[in-house]
Amino acid sequence: MSYLSTKSKLLITSLATAVLLWTPSLMADTLSVNIGFWPGDLEPELEERYFLDDLVNGITLDRIDLEWSGKNTNTIYPLGLEYRKQIGPGDLMLRGNYTQYNPEYKYNAITMPSAVTIGSLLDYSINDTEFEAGYRFHLLGNTLFLTPKAGYRRHSKAFFRDEFTIGTGTYGKTIDSNFNASTSGLYAGFDFQYYFTKEFSVVGSYILASGAWSGTATQDLINASISTTTGTSFTYESATSGYELSIARWNLGLQYDLDKNWHFQIGLREEVLTQSYPGYINLAFGTGGAPYTVNEILTDYIFYSQEIDQTKGLAYFAISY
Repeated sequence: MSYLSTKSKLLITSLATAVLLWTPSLMADTLSVNIGFWPGDLEPELEERYFLDDLVNGITLDRIDLEWSGKNTNTIYPLGLEYRKQIGPGDLMLRGNYTQYNPEYKYNAITMPSAVTIGSLLDYSINDTEFEAGYRFHLLGNTLFLTPKAGYRRHSKAFFRDEFTIGTGTYGKTIDSNFNASTSGLYAGFDFQYYFTKEFSVVGSYILASGAWSGTATQDLINASISTTTGTSFTYESATSGYELSIARWNLGLQYDLDKNWHFQIGLREEVLTQSYPGYINLAFGTGGAPYTVNEILTDYIFYSQEIDQTKGLAYFAISY
């Protein structure tokens, strides 16, 4: 099971404290705490890139990566605050949420002709902080509520790549590595709610990024290897690129109102993160000479520039008070 880091907990605590201190009069309106549980798989967009990158070493077939495991992540979402104030015929809505994904990706690989690699992405974490504002329209005699909204999200991703390779007269190990990518941007969408009884309602929402958000990504990797023929060698890789992200998220569920304060939801939710790394350049230097060819630099550039979806879904449960 995944847990929020100490840094993440401090972020949420600071957000809640800031809202309460900045607007003491909000308590006279509607201020609610939202928390939900969203288990499921987070498909790794790097799986396809690693497969292609490792398979093509220059122009020769080199390494075959097998299907990844450890895709499950037990996400706490939503986790945040919502404020509503009646203005005119509807309500002003302000909302802040925090999300963290922590799958434990693992993979194996076979290097021709006789080597096996055991790999994993350690401390893999995607962190999203989003703020949004909207206006909630009361329709059909307060039976239907429709909320057009716009928001801003700060997105970051980080992990450490760890690999151990053993073959005939060959041993290899990752000594150090790190990957960091971040970006931010605007999105737009809507919420809706339809009451078919006094207590039960259908709820849903949809958001879409306003174009691809542009950020940066860096990756460093140090490997050591021992061979019975060439001895001990070290390789250092350093990659830089842009980082482009677009998002689409929807949910559809059923809400039960225990009273005017307690609200329970259960339903389906899916988020798709479409990512690419334009301008990806990875240079490597080794004690045995530069191990990278021009062909591999070009194929890295192509594989990482592709847009690949990373999907998280599907069932969720949430409480609002």
